[in-house]
Amino acid sequence: MSSLDLEPPKVEIAVQTDNTLGESPVWHEEEQTLYWIDLRAPSIQRYRPANGMHQSFRLQHLVGAVVPRSSGGVISCMENGLHVFRFDGQGARPLPGINLHIPQNHRMNDACCDRYGNLWCSVMRDFGKSATGTLYRLSPDDSVILVRSGLTVPNGLCHDIVSDHLYFTDSPSGKIEFIKASEPLQQPVDWTPFCDLSSLPGVPDGATVDREGFLWSAVFGAGKVLRISPDGEVVGAIHLPVSQPTSCTFGGSNLRTLFVTTARQGLAQEQLRNEPLAGSVLKIELPYTGQREGKFAA
Repeated sequence: MSSLDLEPPKVEIAVQTDNTLGESPVWHEEEQTLYWIDLRAPSIQRYRPANGMHQSFRLQHLVGAVVPRSSGGVISCMENGLHVFRFDGQGARPLPGINLHIPQNHRMNDACCDRYGNLWCSVMRDFGKSATGTLYRLSPDDSVILVRSGLTVPNGLCHDIVSDHLYFTDSPSGKIEFIKASEPLQQPVDWTPFCDLSSLPGVPDGATVDREGFLWSAVFGAGKVLRISPDGEVVGAIHLPVSQPTSCTFGGSNLRTLFVTTARQGLAQEQLRNEPLAGSVLKIELPYTGQREGKFAA
């Protein structure tokens, strides 16, 4: 039994909101702000803990993820492609030089950046209605590599800068895998099994890595975030007051606040009455330190 189970950490509200499908939390180090998205009521949002500021910018297209950009702002991964976004009146503008093939009824989903400035991003049939999803790696020189296909709900993308592991899960499988982010992408890409959660309730969704190399996985449908050792062993769990956590990231001035996005999508009225915080962003102060997020170098 882990210390997380013996001494349950306090789960608090960071931003009380009613996101339909809150997703993709990412800490922007320079701004000291948390970014995330509402996929279904499409918007990019940010929160500054220092003064409680919360801003939301509505979008015209579904958005699956946001990642920091080294030259400022964030990259928004939308159903109509990649966009540069800033909260300065410019809004979302198409990212020049990169075109992804996004079929009809498909959209972008999870994404992350590695320490080398590459963007890893996914495309899926909306609502996971077919195994036609794909995973790409985009380099700062505008080159695009198809890393994986035949996916249903691509998720859990995060990079451990210590081990160089790039983690990934196709959520319905319940299995988390990894590759070395810096190794050449030979086809087909050979993924290494990491942790099999398929026998547990819920499915692994978004994830992040702490400075000790432990993976934190939000388990959608099970109301918890798991801490998983570098050897793939589940060593702890944080139980949440909502059933649908979607992703998590470390932030705050010392990178010891775990922010968790959540969803209301699919919950019946009775469930919503029992989960008044569904759709909010939660926070947990922890004795663990996160890693700095990679930035897309384009």
